Formats: sequence, structure tokens, C-alpha cells
Amino acid sequence: QKSHSILFYFPFYSTQGTTNFASGLPLTCVSIGFCDGGKVQMGVVYAPMTNELYLGLRGYGSYRNGKRILPRNNKTTADTKPPTPLSSAVVNYEFGY
Repeated sequence: QKSHSILFYFPFYSTQGTTNFASGLPLTCVSIGFCDGGKVQMGVVYAPMTNELYLGLRGYGSYRNGKRILPRNNKTTADTKPPTPLSSAVVNYEFGY
């Protein structure tokens, strides 16, 4: 008997921030990814209300609206700030209705 396994798949989340979207708040996005061999190869996030497109490609880096995004520790600009510690962050979880 032959077994079949999924070699690649596209995880898709239609709308993140559904409540925000329904309320007209700009904190909402649509995301899709591509996985191959159990590893994420690409991710795309689009925020329609702010017209921002984020793209990450394994081995090629991350981009926002076509411009390369570098990790904070690789920035060399004078306005570089250290990351905010999680203890100072606002964390939210949306429960379904």
C-alpha cells in the first residue's frame, strides 16, 4: 500500500484583525505563506487599509513595499533603538464570537 505525504502547501489566513476591519480600524491584514518539505519558504502579508505589502523569502530576506527590511541589529543608522522588552509590550488575543 502506497502512502502519500504533502510535499508543499499554502497556509492562508483570510483576515487577521476581523474586529478591527469591521470597525474600520486600519490594523488588519491578509496573509499567505508557502511551505515546502515542512519548512516555510515564503510569506506575504498585505494590509489593505495602509497599503503595505510585506514579503519574506527564505534566503533572500524581507521586504516592505519592495524595500529591503533589515533586522534591528544590522541597522547602522543613528536612530536605531534597542528592541522593546516583552515585559513592556501590549499583548492582545482576540477570541471568536
